[in-house]
Amino acid sequence: GLSSRDLEDIDLAYEQAKAAHRGVFRKGGVRYFEHVREVAQILIDECNITDKNLIIAAFLHDVVEDTALYGSSAVHGRDPRVVAYERLSKLFNSE
Repeated sequence: GLSSRDLEDIDLAYEQAKAAHRGVFRKGGVRYFEHVREVAQILIDECNITDKNLIIAAFLHDVVEDTALYGSSAVHGRDPRVVAYERLSKLFNSE
């Protein structure tokens, strides 16, 4: 089982992923967020995954590469993906 703190962290990852992909659509008009939500749902429902870190990673797996929510090239000229990874690691953890 997941603790209430685990569920709060998962909910935060869900909300962050939703915000990161807001306004982004796949070919055919489906919201991109549906992809990351479905990945998490498959892990939970079909693979019986209850590991908090895996579920969080499912929600956030495209945030670093595909969005500017956490990364910024304005941070001392650093790669925005590195900045995003560092910020997400501090918010959740590096796992």
